[in-house]
Amino acid sequence: MGEKKKKKLSPATYIPIIFGGIVGGVFGYMFAEIFSGIVSDNSPAWHMIALFVAFLILLYVFILVHTIIHEAGHMVFGLISGYKFSSFRILSFMWIKENDKIKFKRCKVAGTDGQCLMLPPDMTDGTFPVILYNLGGTI
Repeated sequence: MGEKKKKKLSPATYIPIIFGGIVGGVFGYMFAEIFSGIVSDNSPAWHMIALFVAFLILLYVFILVHTIIHEAGHMVFGLISGYKFSSFRILSFMWIKENDKIKFKRCKVAGTDGQCLMLPPDMTDGTFPVILYNLGGTI
């Protein structure tokens, strides 16, 4: 009866996956080279474990710093584009504008490390200036 057609994925769908694999492989190789230069065959096991734990902590800190810079980029370029501040969240720490005052709250949104919400300016020619606001996180 009603057979479902399989959606054919375009080659462009695989580009982010391939790119992520290449970047992950390069960083994995770099980590292995650095780690092998620090640790020798005579190193005690606790030394290797301590270095690995330190690496994981630094990785978490770098991701947190990257998230702050990314969300701040959205905010800065949003303000430049005429948007108004609504809220800024990193992990569960949130600064939100209520009644023309910025208040601190705790709010966790599953699946996200940060969020910058801005109120758009009035429409111009039926559109909003979204390009800089969206690219701000990357820039």
